[in-house]
Parts: sequence; structure tokens; C-alpha cells
Amino acid sequence: APGSYGYRAATRLTDAEVALPSNLALTFAGNVIRSLLMFNYRGDGVFIANVPFVRQLGLVAGAFFVPGVAWLVWRWRRGRNLQMLTMLGVMLLPAALALAFPNEVPSAIRAIGALPAAVLVSAVALAIVWREVTGQLAGHRVGMVLAAGALVTALTYEAVATYPLYFRDYVAHQPDGNYSISLAIAKAICDFGDSGDAYIIVWPHWYDGNAVQAQLGRENPDWDNDLYDLHPDGPPFQGDPGAFMVIVHPEDEASLDTLRREFPKGVAIPQHKFDGSIAFITFYGER
Repeated sequence: APGSYGYRAATRLTDAEVALPSNLALTFAGNVIRSLLMFNYRGDGVFIANVPFVRQLGLVAGAFFVPGVAWLVWRWRRGRNLQMLTMLGVMLLPAALALAFPNEVPSAIRAIGALPAAVLVSAVALAIVWREVTGQLAGHRVGMVLAAGALVTALTYEAVATYPLYFRDYVAHQPDGNYSISLAIAKAICDFGDSGDAYIIVWPHWYDGNAVQAQLGRENPDWDNDLYDLHPDGPPFQGDPGAFMVIVHPEDEASLDTLRREFPKGVAIPQHKFDGSIAFITFYGER
């Protein structure tokens, strides 16, 4: 809601939640510096957004970031240089203005709009270096080939070095190895399909019902069989004759005991996370 969004912003910018630092100018300056350094030195520590504390740019792009900023400041009247600097600065403000919570800076999520500008800044520096080098090597075929080879090597290294951050390291830093409980529950429901009714017994801080609904997609758009507890006059005890499935939290021993007692021929099958621990239990029975 707009009100919630505005309140969240106010808690970072004002004393709505905690007292503001005594020196706001110094705090803001520190936030700006840390926000800029996240591109080529120390990144955001929040695992949801990135690999904790890893810089936002790769080695090559990060190395050219500072020269790029320096050149744009020096030549700020040329072309669209001022626009690029303005874009970078403005898009850093959502992170830098966290005056009440400077410990939350840098923030890759709040400064996401600055990332395209940061890449362009690095590209400007690279383009200038390339222009100067090729200008000096004009007419020297071997030199031009070596320069082109160096550029291709640098960009290839950038891609090879960055790949593990996205597809290995990021996943490794997620809770449960990036195991999605909502996706796994939705898959279990879809796999059960038309065999019968499927239910989930609710457990505190476990799964997101909206996420499960989204994962079900078109196959079960109207599925809404969350059970807050087991009643003798409710599902799965009452209903049309046939098979059913109940998804139970592994710590909900009371519900499991009730299901086993009422449906002695039922089967409880543990479903495991990537690390081998039990994510949930699917109980299959028949009315």
C-alpha cells in the first residue's frame, strides 16, 4: 500500500523509528562513499540481493569505474557526461538517504537503478583507453591485433570470473541452498493431480500461501485447501470418498499422529531439502 511504502521510506530518512545521528552531513557523506565503493570494493551484505560483501562490478568493470567517474567529472560539459553523472548520483539516493540506518548502506536493492549507470561509467573509461591505444597503434597491424586480443581476453575473463557468482556462490549463500518450499509444495500438489483432494496443514513461519498459489499457476488456479487444524467434521475426515493428500510440517507430530490414527492404512512420505533434511511430509490416505 502507498501508506506502507511511505512509512518505510520515512523510517530511513527521519527519526520515525530510531533517533537520527547527531551529524547528518557526515552520515550522508559516509553513505554516499560506501554506496560508490560497493561497485568496485565492498558490496552489500544482504544475501537476498547478492553474494554478501562482493563488489557489484566485476574486476575489469570495477577497475575502470573510478577512472570513468574522474573523466566524466573532468569533462562534465561534453556530450551527455553530466546526464550520466546525474543518473548515477540520483539513483544512489534511495540507499544514501538511509540516514537513520547507515548500517544498511550500501544497499544493492535500493541502489539498483544506479547499476546501469555504473556499468556505463566503466564502459566510458574503457572506450577512452581503447581510443588512445588504437590511436597510438594506428598503422601497426601487429600492435592492433595484440590490443584487440587483450580486450577480448579481458572481457572473456570478466565473464568467466563472474559466472560462478551468479550460478554457484549466490545460491550457496541462500538459506537451505536456495530450496523453495513453496515450489516443492506446489509440485507435490500438482503431482497428486486428479487423484483426489490435496490439503496443507498450516504451521507458523513455514510457507507462503500466495507463493504456493502462484506456483500452481493454471493447473489449480482456485486451489485453497489450507487447514489451520484438524476437526472430525472437516477435511480430510469428511468429503467425497476417494484418495487425499495432506502436507504436514515435519515438527507437527500431533497432526501426523491424528492422521495415522484415523487412517491406519495411510502412508507418510518425507520430502527432503537439498541438504537431506525433511522439508515436509506428504500423508496419503483414503476416505
